[in-house]
Amino acid sequence: MNELNKSITKMDLLSYFLYQAMGLRINNATAALRGLVYMLVAQQPSLISHIREMEAVVVVDLLCGV
Repeated sequence: MNELNKSITKMDLLSYFLYQAMGLRINNATAALRGLVYMLVAQQPSLISHIREMEAVVVVDLLCGV
């Protein structure tokens, strides 16, 4: 991952998710999507405006793991 991180340009975004078989909260598709969205927004804060356009309940469920 460090090598991939070094090779990307300022316009590229790198996002990854590592599953843990024993972690019940982080071994499913919802957790993976939540993690990927979080990483993308952390790298490109302007993306948050697109998330805010989504229905509030969907965003809360996605990001809070409800």
